[in-house]
Amino acid sequence: MSRKTSKEIIKKIKREVLSGKSKYQVTKEMGVSSKVVYYHTRDIPSKNPGRTEIRGKTLELLKELLQKGHVNCRNRCSPNFYTLQKHFPVIKRAQVAHKTVYYLEDKNKDALRALLENKRSKIINYQDLASISKIFHVQLKKNEKQALLGKNKSKKSRKNQGSNADSLLKDDVPWHFFTFGTTAT
Repeated sequence: MSRKTSKEIIKKIKREVLSGKSKYQVTKEMGVSSKVVYYHTRDIPSKNPGRTEIRGKTLELLKELLQKGHVNCRNRCSPNFYTLQKHFPVIKRAQVAHKTVYYLEDKNKDALRALLENKRSKIINYQDLASISKIFHVQLKKNEKQALLGKNKSKKSRKNQGSNADSLLKDDVPWHFFTFGTTAT
């Protein structure tokens, strides 16, 4: 059988919590149920909000993140990064094909490059690269795309190589074979 809590008791509970006592202390001193105290003081923040320090594996991951700018993560380190994201909103997360990367906002290109280097399949097309770069919020220029995909040579450089081969061929053959309409004497 439940009984109603009087308005005077509710005011006293709020006053005690606002004065600096913990909600646990108020329940013990006043002899009131902890559910009653927590219900009527839910809009008042707790005196001790919980652990705020960063330590252990979370600290090691933070150090690695600050050194490299990105960390490739498996599922077992995700809770640690959720903790870090609460304290540092500049830490971002991207997941591509079951691979998760946590990175700093300003290191998104480095994180994209690291993800592509660690990819199992080295074969990737421009459409896939465009969709992955959107996940990282990166605008890649044409030469950056070619560098990431390993296509360092453009069509112009390949054409120039062809013309260089032709010029080498011309050097080996006497010039009069290339003149038309005239006879060699």
